[in-house]
Amino acid sequence: MKTVPINVWIVPIILLTVAILAGVDGTRLPYGYFTFMRIVIFLAAGCIAAVGFRDGKQLWATMFVLIAVLFNPFVPIEMKRDDWLIFDIITFVVFLAHTVVGRLAGIRFISENIDRKRLRGILSATAMILVLISVCGLLLFVGRRPSTLPRQDINFDDLIPRK
Repeated sequence: MKTVPINVWIVPIILLTVAILAGVDGTRLPYGYFTFMRIVIFLAAGCIAAVGFRDGKQLWATMFVLIAVLFNPFVPIEMKRDDWLIFDIITFVVFLAHTVVGRLAGIRFISENIDRKRLRGILSATAMILVLISVCGLLLFVGRRPSTLPRQDINFDDLIPRK
């Protein structure tokens, strides 16, 4: 995992944390948030799986391929929100475990060729931007509520002309 930045793990973990907390709390996030999360997790899992197969980590790579298939945005798998919550928790645990195991095993997530001070600055700026985007997205999505206009039912008998 020497060539994969740590953000590939952190961003999906943040997105999954928000989805899990919203699911447990009963807050209904908009469908757009889940679509965005699906795309990010699909790309991250695919990247980690590809590097895992290259490095000979078959078990981890296979788990991330399954996650990529589950979260793929091209042929979405339809489930109820409660069912997705279970898979969100499992996916969160896999991403978190892979991050922790990778760190404990001494695997470097970033190439050694970059100056450490510069790298720290780049990662800090990237993390701040991602947090800012996440907070703005949440504020936009959570603030939306269904229209409060009264529903007007259509009476189909009125649409058919009578003779």
